Amino acid sequence: MNYVITNLSKIGLAIFIGLLLCLGPEASAKKPRLTKAQSKQRRILKDLKSGAELKEFNRAINHATNIGAYLVADSLIDRSRPILRRTDDSLQYYEHLRLKARLYTILNRYPEALDYFKQSLLYYQGVGRWQEEGQVAVNLVEFYRSSGLFKEGIDEAKYLINHPSFEDLSSGVKATVYHRLAAIMNEGPHNLDSVIILSEKSLSYSEPDSILGAMGTSYLEVGYAYAQKKESRAVFYFQKAFAVFKEQGRVHYMCNALLHIASYLMRVENNQQALSYIDSAISMAKPYYLPGFYPVALEKKAKLYNRLGRHAEAYYYRDSAAVLFRDDALRRFTDKLAIQSRRFQTEISESRLKALESERNQVLEESRNQSLIQKVIFSSLILSVILFVGLYYFFSRLKRSRDNLEISEKALHGANQELINTLDEKDGLIEEVHHRVKNNLQLITSLIKVQQFQQKDNMSEQSQQVVGDILSRVSAMAVVHEKLYSQENVSQLQAKEYFSELISELKTIGGLNTQRIKIEIEASNVALEASDGIALGMICTELVANSLKYAFDEVEKPLINIAIEKISEGDSNRVFFTYRDNGNGFREGSEMGMGNRLIILFSRQLEGEYQFETEGRFYFNLNYLED
Repeated sequence: MNYVITNLSKIGLAIFIGLLLCLGPEASAKKPRLTKAQSKQRRILKDLKSGAELKEFNRAINHATNIGAYLVADSLIDRSRPILRRTDDSLQYYEHLRLKARLYTILNRYPEALDYFKQSLLYYQGVGRWQEEGQVAVNLVEFYRSSGLFKEGIDEAKYLINHPSFEDLSSGVKATVYHRLAAIMNEGPHNLDSVIILSEKSLSYSEPDSILGAMGTSYLEVGYAYAQKKESRAVFYFQKAFAVFKEQGRVHYMCNALLHIASYLMRVENNQQALSYIDSAISMAKPYYLPGFYPVALEKKAKLYNRLGRHAEAYYYRDSAAVLFRDDALRRFTDKLAIQSRRFQTEISESRLKALESERNQVLEESRNQSLIQKVIFSSLILSVILFVGLYYFFSRLKRSRDNLEISEKALHGANQELINTLDEKDGLIEEVHHRVKNNLQLITSLIKVQQFQQKDNMSEQSQQVVGDILSRVSAMAVVHEKLYSQENVSQLQAKEYFSELISELKTIGGLNTQRIKIEIEASNVALEASDGIALGMICTELVANSLKYAFDEVEKPLINIAIEKISEGDSNRVFFTYRDNGNGFREGSEMGMGNRLIILFSRQLEGEYQFETEGRFYFNLNYLED
């Protein structure tokens, strides 16, 4: 019944406005030509069949709303109700509610619009659809502006703009929220400078992507701000807005642009031209039902006739505007009151049912518990006694445990401090040992070098070579102890640094002839145990010494490559040591000397597996498990 009355009221209001405009003194009987957008809308309506999907209806409703065919959009909503009841597409369902709420905002059916906005907004928030949530929020800002709730509209717009994910929204949504906020500033606080800034911000999003709807409304807001300042450039922005809306075929907005131009002309006392713009707007709006447009247009026309001295006509249009204002206000009040009344009755009914249910449950609970009261009291007394005794015993044990714990902590602290002192003393002694060993090895090296220098003339070449080998071996051990002495961790050596210093020391002992030899060391982030490092250092020393002596007699670019790698193997680590040069390898018939025996000896000391290759080159490989 309410549905039939609502449709009849809409039809009656449309007939009343049509008769009013046709009987007015300035009425025109000529029917305006359809725009491209209107023709397209007619085709969409014609193509909609009984089996059309909800998505197609939503597209048609949105199109009809955009071009100002609000009654057509409302009829489409009525036609889509059977589809809406049986659809299982949640996104299209709540998109339909949003489009319906947007249309009802334009038709001043605010209570229904607010209800649909809330439903769609809660759904999109629940499923995490941020783009759709932003679109609903933008429509909600327009709802607050249209209903005069400016503070709520400003709060909603600021919430959206200040949201951390605001930049993830589409350019259209971002542009729209800024010009909706500008519209509220124009109608509410009248902060004209803020209106211009917000509109320019909106245009920064809409113009690069040619979002015509947002561009046109931003031009309207900028023009309205300049019009209130009585600046002539207001007309320029109104005309730009009119051109954009004409391209879209949005008649309602085109009529509003003409009314804004007329308002500006009235401000600057150009009454005759203002009247022509109002007549053009009314003539353009005749075929349409445009809520809110006719009262404003007729009121402005009455003011102009009054200024021009045509008082009878002014009274006629003033009364017509008053009737329309009154009918709109009464209808909005009646709709809102009816909806609020239904909600109130529903809430009261639910509240009473809950109260009765609660009372019934309370009576049942009391009847069940009455028989258990004495048992509960007696059991509570027994439990209280047991609890008291248990607590006394517990706290007594807790106090004794706390005292024992304090004594243990003191003893543990003393033992820990003693252990720390012992460890510090041990670390100091170890550092001192390494320091002294290094000094003693350097002293031995110096004594050998002095003795070698003094006996240089009396020594054979073989003797000098033996002395050089001894110096190399002593230097290798000295480098190990020097590294251990100079670092905090005395149990490990960094392979890269250790072998680099060892090679530098061997080059120094070898003299100028070793400077042309290129030595590569590959050992990034490999740490060696100190004992293993000494053995590997001695092996490396003997290998380098052999290469320097025998490998590079006929090689133009001598090269030595040393690689150390550590790979996890179960609970242990396996170390791979590889040495190669590009020399000529061993000569045929050469015997194993002292250096090779030392290499084998230290390899066995590490319990490793080793391999020599000497044909055409020299290659040595050793791998062992760390302890």
